[in-house]
Amino acid sequence: MVEAEIPGQLEVMWDPPDQSNNTCSITSYSVSYRLLSYLACSLVVMEEEVENSTMSTSHIIRKLKSYAQYSVTVRANGDLNGAESIKTAVTTISKPSDPPTNVLQNRSSPTELTFYWDPPPCESQNGVIKNYFYQLLQCNKTITEGTTESHGVVLVDLIPFTEYSFMVAASTSEGSGPVSDAIIVTTREDVPGPPETVTLTNRTETSITIEWDKPDNPRGFIINYQLQHRPIQKSMINNVALEFGPKVEIANSGAHIVYQLTDLEPSTVYEIQLNAKTSAGEGEVVSITERTNLFTGLQPPTLPSEIIQDGTSATLTLPAIDQQYASAYFIRVRVNNQAKRKRDVDNYKPFSENPDHYIAAEVEKKDENQTFTVGDGEMYGMYLNAPLRKEKVMMYL
Repeated sequence: MVEAEIPGQLEVMWDPPDQSNNTCSITSYSVSYRLLSYLACSLVVMEEEVENSTMSTSHIIRKLKSYAQYSVTVRANGDLNGAESIKTAVTTISKPSDPPTNVLQNRSSPTELTFYWDPPPCESQNGVIKNYFYQLLQCNKTITEGTTESHGVVLVDLIPFTEYSFMVAASTSEGSGPVSDAIIVTTREDVPGPPETVTLTNRTETSITIEWDKPDNPRGFIINYQLQHRPIQKSMINNVALEFGPKVEIANSGAHIVYQLTDLEPSTVYEIQLNAKTSAGEGEVVSITERTNLFTGLQPPTLPSEIIQDGTSATLTLPAIDQQYASAYFIRVRVNNQAKRKRDVDNYKPFSENPDHYIAAEVEKKDENQTFTVGDGEMYGMYLNAPLRKEKVMMYL
């Protein structure tokens, strides 16, 4: 009789041969065994026979493979030399003694990792593989774990451009075996998040200084930053939005970047767009607007070449403006009996706020002489060109 109760062992027991009709003596018993096959994968082995000698009628065969079929032979030695009995037996199931093999990975997307593996070697499966236990770790902390009956798993909702380690172990009905060596893999890069803390720290007539911090979610190595700008308002004239100019590539020089936009137009509102770039592409855009300072070097305009007065109005011939950064004439009116001096003209307001000294009109710049009637009662921009009063008035350009 052969019993298998302990993994890796077979206990063999037998009765002595019948000696009632003879006087033959038995000096010992030989117990031999041979591995026939691994049942987990139906692998036929037929190893060489191993023989042991004993005086008793039982013997424990140790250091056998689990879940394997063996042939056991008991032979009597002595005068009855040659009498034998042959039995086959199967050892019990145990945990796998080796991890899965050929563990491979595929970075299918910035937020997914796919892993594949083969079962443990046949001789170390030690039973029917029921499933596989896997773990994914980040900085030695388990992110996800689970079991699967297949030879692969897809892990989702991961962080782009992040290093993970993966391990897997095979399991039989008796439990899990050793885990595989950790596979270290970094998820693919993704497009980055927006630059952080974008601020405008300085502006002049022809430049704007921009500062920002790297994205909180870079999702990869920041190759550079992309910046482009366009004018959307010049002086008091709206609706001048143009196409964005070519993108400027700004080197990733650290956690905090400072960049100065130059060669801008004075007194112009610009829209500025900024985004970061990784190998996966350009990220989310941050859009801001800012106006350059007024140009302070304008020369006083030439006096009107002709003024025609007609009661409550006066028609002027305005000379063409040939100064690059001048965009319009501002026509200001002051009642002559008011104790105002010419240096106060910059404080003039619309007619509704001060009818004694006010801005009558903003007249857009032209490249040739143009006529304009002061006091025609029309609106020019946000200014009322009110009829002139009977008193003598002074007009400033």
